[in-house]
This record gives sequence, structure tokens and C-alpha cells, in this order.
Amino acid sequence: MIAKDGKKLVKFDIKTMRYDPPIFESDTNIVKMKTDSKSLFAFVKIKSAIHRINLNTGEIYQVLDVGENLIYDFHVVNIPTIGEILVVSADRDEGIFIYSVNTI
Repeated sequence: MIAKDGKKLVKFDIKTMRYDPPIFESDTNIVKMKTDSKSLFAFVKIKSAIHRINLNTGEIYQVLDVGENLIYDFHVVNIPTIGEILVVSADRDEGIFIYSVNTI
């Protein structure tokens, strides 16, 4: 199970009831986090940007930055014929962004 704790992403082992060392640590608070269905990637909102974090390596990649407070929400959705996608809803003229989870 992946959890966010302020500025950190950590794995929580349900069997031992313990947290592993942080996978990723940010310089500011993580606003929101979603994972894909296989728990390979976490998508986090930090400030005005969405980042994809590889949960095995901790590698981070910025997916989208639309400016401060312009991202309303984001979800990871599995569409059987396409696969898993990241859907980001943004404000004003930005609209909706759709990304393939595995090819970002």
C-alpha cells in the first residue's frame, strides 16, 4: 500500500504494520496522490504540476504544469481496449489532458 505523508511517499506493509523508507521526498507538500492499478506508478500533484513517480526506482518525471491552482483533479482510469490512462482536469482554456500511464 502506498501512502503520502506530507512531503513523502512511502510503502506501508499491512502484514508488519510498518512503513518502509520513503520512495520519494519533495521539498513541498504533496497535495494529492493516485496510483495505477498495478501500483507501478504514483501520480502526485506538487504545487501546480503533476509528476509520475516510478514506485520501484523512485524516478520522477513531470507530466504537466499548467500554472498555480489550475489543476482541479486527476484520476488514473483503466480502459480495457486502451489500457491505463491519466486524466487531468484543468481550469480555463487548459481543458482536459489525457496521457497513457505507461508511455509518459
